[in-house]
Amino acid sequence: MVLVQICHAQVTADTKSAEIPANLDNKRVAVLRYRIAAQQELALPKLKKESLIVFLRGQSAKRTSDKGTADSFEATPERVLWNRGGVAYSFSNLSDSPVELLVIELKDSYAIAQMRVPYSERDPLNLDPQHYRELFQNEHVRVLQMHLAPREGTTEGQFADRLEIALSDMRATEAGVEGKTREILRDAGSVSWEKAKMHSIVNVGDQPLDSIIVELRHPFCYEIPDNLNEMPRASPAMKAYISKVSETVDRKWIKNMPRAVRGEESKGLVLLQFKIESQGTVPEDDIRFQTVFADDARVGNALRAVRDSGPFPAFPPDFQEPFVRVRFFFLYNLPRQPPGCR
Repeated sequence: MVLVQICHAQVTADTKSAEIPANLDNKRVAVLRYRIAAQQELALPKLKKESLIVFLRGQSAKRTSDKGTADSFEATPERVLWNRGGVAYSFSNLSDSPVELLVIELKDSYAIAQMRVPYSERDPLNLDPQHYRELFQNEHVRVLQMHLAPREGTTEGQFADRLEIALSDMRATEAGVEGKTREILRDAGSVSWEKAKMHSIVNVGDQPLDSIIVELRHPFCYEIPDNLNEMPRASPAMKAYISKVSETVDRKWIKNMPRAVRGEESKGLVLLQFKIESQGTVPEDDIRFQTVFADDARVGNALRAVRDSGPFPAFPPDFQEPFVRVRFFFLYNLPRQPPGCR
């Protein structure tokens, strides 16, 4: 995780444009922060790529482009704007209090041939509309706002690669798919870059928690796990055992593929983790989804492949562990190495 703490610039009453106190810059995005003093104007640099404007605070503002277009709006965190690449924009603060905004340049905005993030049955917007709402969406990004009252938590949801922008001080716990939790402490205005993940959040603070989530819709990046590489000390017999397990699951997956899924162009990805006990049994309550970018048919197909494959043979005699955990990726119309991710 890349976490950038952004401090307020020192701005006098007659300052016309804000300084840039800090930024976030990686392979996917570049983030800059600006502050516009009351009744003042700020000219943004002309960016080559398309960009998103997210307001952290403000009342009323106007945007003008070098193409002659202009629009006025409320400069609140609920307002998200799209800036075209190669166009110069300026913002006028029409109120008597400062406006603060983030400019998020999308470095891959012109790479239209890249794979886009598939639909997820675990989409947080569908599963938990009480705590998430959509502010903006196009072919490049989706912007969500999350709101949690004190002690409230979200439903576990699948997120794509994203920026998370804290609108308020954050004191929360995050629960991952394996049951592990971690504490999250962020100041209002902080920006972090997060990889695709399925998780839930609980606000453990005494104040409401608000944040903006900017999900990138492309490129769709993932890594295929290798169970054998994750067992470097396994004997040749145990490695052969794991390979046989993989072949069995693959056969069941293909054999039981629903007709509705076969031959379709829509894409999907499911990552399952399950435990195999020494006698070859697979406990039903230990089959866990770790990544879900797929619809119900594809999710069910992957789950049935694991269930129908067991029980497996007992472990080889030279392997004395009580169980092993293995992970399987199920790819639907997706390559093993996604383009634009390395």
